[in-house]
Amino acid sequence: SGGVCNAGTCNPCSQGSSCTTNPNSACRNGYVECGSGSGVCTDGSNKVNGTPCLGGVCNSGTCNPCNQNAPCNPTACTIGEIECTSGSPVCDPSGNQPPGFACPGGVCNGSGSCVACSPGAACTTNPNPCMTGAISCVSGGPVCQDDVAKPNLSACPGGRCAAGACCTGCISSGTTCRAGTTRGFCGQNGDDCDSCPTDWTCQGGYCEPGCGQFACQ
Repeated sequence: SGGVCNAGTCNPCSQGSSCTTNPNSACRNGYVECGSGSGVCTDGSNKVNGTPCLGGVCNSGTCNPCNQNAPCNPTACTIGEIECTSGSPVCDPSGNQPPGFACPGGVCNGSGSCVACSPGAACTTNPNPCMTGAISCVSGGPVCQDDVAKPNLSACPGGRCAAGACCTGCISSGTTCRAGTTRGFCGQNGDDCDSCPTDWTCQGGYCEPGCGQFACQ
């Protein structure tokens, strides 16, 4: 007892005992097989999924490549790390991309979602009525911000634009807003005021200094 015959000799062999020299020892448990007349370490049951092996982890008896804790992206707007305990690489979320991070068709909102946004697109809800509007996406969503100044004398609430600001008084030389004056109509094209400072007069549609002999129309 305790062995098997081999060429007329009883060789010690413990059938079924565990061993570690089986061919696929990295991911298979080994057991002693005595059927050949000698003890041979043979592949047996699979090791537990996730057992480390060279370059990866075991999965159903095979060594699968897996880089534990390597960075990954579960979605366009989240960040994560590779987890290997299941036997295959799984990207586990660990955080969100920052607001404004580019994603397909838009930007990340900082909470893990991709929001549609077209940077630079024209818009009309920017704060300054005398500036054109353009979409900014840096905050994580579309925001209509001031872009460039509208042409001088463009209409704005209660007045006209001068150098990118809304002027409710007299504008001289097309760009200078005279605070405290009253806008009326003057000159050839009605583009400016007829109530200028005391030493100013209307010339060619604008309030100009130093010509007190000319009266506003």
